[in-house]
Amino acid sequence: MSQDGYTAAEALAALAILGLAIGGLTSGLMLIGRHQGQAQAALNDVERRRAMESQLTLALSTGGIFRSDDANGLRGDSRTMDFPCAGGRCAARLEGASLVLEDAGGERTTRLPTTADLRFEYLTASNASAIWPPTPRPPPAPAWEPLRAVVVRKSSSSSDEPVALARLWLQQKPACEYDLISQDCRGAP
Repeated sequence: MSQDGYTAAEALAALAILGLAIGGLTSGLMLIGRHQGQAQAALNDVERRRAMESQLTLALSTGGIFRSDDANGLRGDSRTMDFPCAGGRCAARLEGASLVLEDAGGERTTRLPTTADLRFEYLTASNASAIWPPTPRPPPAPAWEPLRAVVVRKSSSSSDEPVALARLWLQQKPACEYDLISQDCRGAP
């Protein structure tokens, strides 16, 4: 630096340093924005999965107990199911990557951000089946089993991770008088 001020070389060096600093800050902000976009997409996916799970659980919880020997209860395959609910029949079906629930209030659709087709799977305490009611198993298997959960999985995936899991907590009717010998409810409507 001379007594008259900065030389041209010093001014250019200062401008280059400022340019590099601003460029570094801009690159850092772009990287943070990209990561925030990925985090937001993951959060949206989790929220949609949770919405699908809660809507399916709520719809199934109004139908009571679904037994493997009850032809008038829940009936379903890997793409559709119908079940008793609130004085009528409700239905659920999978269309591509969407769950469509039908009840007296109308139709509700929940879409997942995936391109894979989805399928239902029906779980008991001892078995998983692509249809409900499942084909009866030979003794010593129990005469009937309650449905414990309905799982929504990706059709094309070999992964065992469910997309949504609707658990059914009610295992017997509230008015059940359980008989240990027949292993069934007596006197329950």
